[in-house]
Amino acid sequence: MMSRLAKRILWPLVLWLGLCGTALSAAGQSVLYSFSRPGQPTHYLLGTMHSDDSRVISVLDRVRQPMAEVDQVALEILPDAGSLVSASLAMLLPADQKLSQLLGQGLYRRVLAPMQEKGVPELLLERMKPWAVAVTLGTPELQGPAMDQVIQQRALAAGKRLVALETAQEQMALFDDLPRALQVRMLEEVLEQQDSLAMQLEHLTQAYLAGDLERLRALSLEYDAAGDQALSAWFRRVLIEERNLRMFQRLLPILEQGGTLVAVGALHLPGNEGLVKLLQNAGYSVTPLYW
Repeated sequence: MMSRLAKRILWPLVLWLGLCGTALSAAGQSVLYSFSRPGQPTHYLLGTMHSDDSRVISVLDRVRQPMAEVDQVALEILPDAGSLVSASLAMLLPADQKLSQLLGQGLYRRVLAPMQEKGVPELLLERMKPWAVAVTLGTPELQGPAMDQVIQQRALAAGKRLVALETAQEQMALFDDLPRALQVRMLEEVLEQQDSLAMQLEHLTQAYLAGDLERLRALSLEYDAAGDQALSAWFRRVLIEERNLRMFQRLLPILEQGGTLVAVGALHLPGNEGLVKLLQNAGYSVTPLYW
């Protein structure tokens, strides 16, 4: 059970990113870019969405040629057995703590039923950290492989070298570093928005399919308007801006090894701290494609 939950959480959660109020600016009407600079082959940058929606998966039809051209594919993470074990352990409270004690009986009871609906028994729920419960409840249920997983599968089938820009441990640590009070507030926000999550996800999906990053920005600001400001600021700084810089710094030496398709969450692309701007500042010519 823990490994299944860990595997779900390990993949980038675009719903969380869509709700974090990230300050974005338009980077072109596209989620797919080519970029290059003298002396290097052409590379590609794809903004992904963690969804198994057939409309989202169909976007990958436009990536067949870029995939065929490159030597390697760079993803945010590459889950493996070791990562799942580490993630499972990172989701658990210390042995002397219980979730019901941290949350209080009122909030704990609000969490119990929806977590059981997701197949999480109460014995396991009592051991989970508040952020792990929040992410589990805030992540849409998938019926098949999500977009990022399909990219990995296709890259492997095509014999492409796979590289990761982050580790699972680093992604788990982002949430572990969040103060306990903000973890609880994150959980409360997820519960407050349960009835509207499906609608919000559909709106984000439509903006994504249109390649409209500015619309994604507007929606994220709208959905975040009633949220906790400290939590919103943490999301923006830690989940987006700091990770953008880390992924960019790790990407540069990877690009020296051959043509690369970079596939990361769509909200990592735009803005002054986004990958499009960081690549441009590093001397790359970046061109939006297809939309």
